[in-house]
Amino acid sequence: MGTALSGLPLPGLLIRCEGAGGDLTLDRLAALVWSSAPRTALEHDIIAVALNDHLVDDGLNAPVATSSDVATP
Repeated sequence: MGTALSGLPLPGLLIRCEGAGGDLTLDRLAALVWSSAPRTALEHDIIAVALNDHLVDDGLNAPVATSSDVATP
């Protein structure tokens, strides 16, 4: 997942998520990132945007797919 690639600690990801318009708590973000907790498309997209922004800032591309890029069953 993009979180491992980013090297971004969870509190830093939370700040990035807030900057992307999210209102997740640290506990909710941890559940979404580190478990298979169900997530909404909006939650997925907020995390994807936050990770991609961080990776682009580090000079990498944006490899984390948004919900519109992920096939649904």
